[in-house]
Amino acid sequence: MNTKVLRPALSISAIAFAVFGAFAFSAVPEKGKLIDVYGHNPLEDCDVTTVECSTIQNPNVCRVSSGGQQLFNMSSPTQCNVELYRKIN
Repeated sequence: MNTKVLRPALSISAIAFAVFGAFAFSAVPEKGKLIDVYGHNPLEDCDVTTVECSTIQNPNVCRVSSGGQQLFNMSSPTQCNVELYRKIN
């Protein structure tokens, strides 16, 4: 009698454990890569611009305009030297 109840319970618990393991141990993306930021212009004392950039790396750096000044993110309250990239939709 006990084996009739125990077998399905073990099967269900094994499946539940596998599903839990798949989600519990998967890699979590970095928080910084999930947000878009406004670029800072290093030629104007790191003033924030209205240009939306991304921290996700791609071949296109974020600029004020096509061929214009490259924009950066703040690395400290007074320095902007973290490279930003053009936002890809």
